[in-house]
Amino acid sequence: LYFIEEYPQKTPIRTMTHRVVAQFTIAPEQWDAFKAAFLDETTGLTYTRSQPGAREITASVGDSEETKYTLTVCQRWVSKAHQEAYVKKRIESGWLAEVSKTFAKPPTFEHSTIEAQW
Repeated sequence: LYFIEEYPQKTPIRTMTHRVVAQFTIAPEQWDAFKAAFLDETTGLTYTRSQPGAREITASVGDSEETKYTLTVCQRWVSKAHQEAYVKKRIESGWLAEVSKTFAKPPTFEHSTIEAQW
């Protein structure tokens, strides 16, 4: 749960949301290939955002020498089922297998459910 000072509601807004925080560490020599796949207008973030149930996607890159090839992606979905259907499409299309060739190590994923927000 989080509180946004600009919107001081006393009652939470009831919106169930499935949240995924994924962290990808990219091999330095693969950074350009990863960025090209990730930003591709047909198969990259634009595709992800267009999927049924996708509410929000943000991505950030580390700003230190140790994390400059680490991408953190935060996604909010209507439900876990929507997110799972999206991942299934990525696997079946071969996109995930192709992009995973750029990883320096396996990505991490944290799943949680936001029950309410203020």
